[in-house]
Amino acid sequence: MSSPEKTLEKQIRGSLEQSKLSIHVMLKKWDLCHSNQTRTD
Repeated sequence: MSSPEKTLEKQIRGSLEQSKLSIHVMLKKWDLCHSNQTRTD
């Protein structure tokens, strides 16, 4: 009973969440690399 607009919105929201997650992971990895480079003990 869901309209095409609702389905499309759900898909867009889903992909947005995924891209947010991948960006978060990338930032985390970059942060780890950065802190590993600066720390020399």
